[in-house]
Amino acid sequence: MRQIEHTERSPSPPMVAMPAVPAPPHRLLALCGEVGLRRLVHRHMTRLRLTPLLASHDGPECFACVTERVGDFVIESCGGPLYWSQHHSPHRGVSAGAGWPVLLDEIGREIWLVQLWHSLDDVGLPDALRADVWRWAEPLSLHLLVPRARQTGVRRYPFERVRSWFTTPSA
Repeated sequence: MRQIEHTERSPSPPMVAMPAVPAPPHRLLALCGEVGLRRLVHRHMTRLRLTPLLASHDGPECFACVTERVGDFVIESCGGPLYWSQHHSPHRGVSAGAGWPVLLDEIGREIWLVQLWHSLDDVGLPDALRADVWRWAEPLSLHLLVPRARQTGVRRYPFERVRSWFTTPSA
């Protein structure tokens, strides 16, 4: 009788629990309007298009469609019309692979966040509104991570710390 060797695989590291994504304050929509939020999304997506995250996506039609879809999500999240839910199952929520244009690893997430920060500069968002966007988008970015990136401790980027990286100290 032949003995079967049993090789045990080491289990995959457990998935790190993702923080809840807080709802962004509705004042973002009230103060920026749909046009302002879409402008921010368009600027962020344009910046991402110059990075490896979106550089390989097909043509301007795809870019416009994806940008509109992300804008729909942002507007609805800020208390606007249900543009996103009308076209996407509300049960899919926000997670990697749920209709999002990119799935991020930890380096991709850093690129995504840095480009968001610069986009906030580009559109001239005041500091208080910038903090509102960041405190919503930073935890949201964790939900865009591919599953393997969730198996290790994820780095958090609080608004105050990131602002200090991009602020020139007074002389």
